[in-house]
Amino acid sequence: MATSSHELPPFVPSERAGPWNRRRTAVKIRKLSSNHRASDVVFVDSSTDAALVVRFQYGPLDVVSLTKEKVDIHMLPPSNRLQWQLLDSTITDRNGRLNYSIPGEKVHEKGVYALKYLVKGDHTTADCNMFSLPAHTEAVLFSFDGALAAKFSIGAKDIQIRPEAVEVVRYWQELGYFLIYATRRPDTQKEDILACLAAHNFPLGMVVCSEGITSNDSGSLRTQLLHLVKEAKISIHAAYGSSRHVPLYQELGVQPELSFIHSKKAKQAGKKQDECQFLKDGFASHLAYLRSIPLRRPVTDISKILGTLSFGLSRQSAGKVKLSRASFASSQQAKS
Repeated sequence: MATSSHELPPFVPSERAGPWNRRRTAVKIRKLSSNHRASDVVFVDSSTDAALVVRFQYGPLDVVSLTKEKVDIHMLPPSNRLQWQLLDSTITDRNGRLNYSIPGEKVHEKGVYALKYLVKGDHTTADCNMFSLPAHTEAVLFSFDGALAAKFSIGAKDIQIRPEAVEVVRYWQELGYFLIYATRRPDTQKEDILACLAAHNFPLGMVVCSEGITSNDSGSLRTQLLHLVKEAKISIHAAYGSSRHVPLYQELGVQPELSFIHSKKAKQAGKKQDECQFLKDGFASHLAYLRSIPLRRPVTDISKILGTLSFGLSRQSAGKVKLSRASFASSQQAKS
């Protein structure tokens, strides 16, 4: 099955950057790089609103929050992938957070909506995807570090991916399952994770990170995944991870024969052999196994809704590239 890249059209602000709502903002963020991030969202019921959560921060370790400043929310719906649409303008709270609800009638079609948040004062941005899906969508969950990465690294750049990992993920995509990539890494590393997924041409899916820098990163990830299962009505059909993920996957309702675990101690796993399937010979052997057995397809084929997209290879890092006035001027000249 052919795949296409989740490329987004160029985004050019319609107005110049500034001014700030508060004079002190320009002084507080001077010489600091932006570190904004937005969480991916699943939306399943048009009778309710879609809740968005975004954080606007500057500097290492979020030393400065963007307080009481204007932000424009732009959306790219599934049926129109050529031009960004201004959804609304709003203001951050005192902690640099933006809690916004999209009216359900604006998410009337199924598919993936690209969202871009533009800080009016300096034209820094944050990006995320909103997946409008049928209720009881069936998904396959992949731990980014526990299953896909060959070895753990503190930073998210230059991560080595296990051989045949992309092929295994794409196999589940072609069967029609929704894909979820989960990691205990803080959302400050989300853009680097997306860049890694794009560089290796992984199929498009939801990316779930731990919220902020916290000592309870596992708890944060668990809360978000349970929310997907209980509130968004996502059914986790199969899951991939390491031995530490076995209790979580049980809590998410994954059957032992569909809980696939990488572990160096697989031979000494003991009782856990009855709780999961250990991948002793890597993804290549596992992929051959998957192709040799009759796997059940989901009731709703998500590939017919989302297509077989991959993460965009030319994707720009959100929140870290300022749109200069020079580029704005040149774009205006091109339009005229």
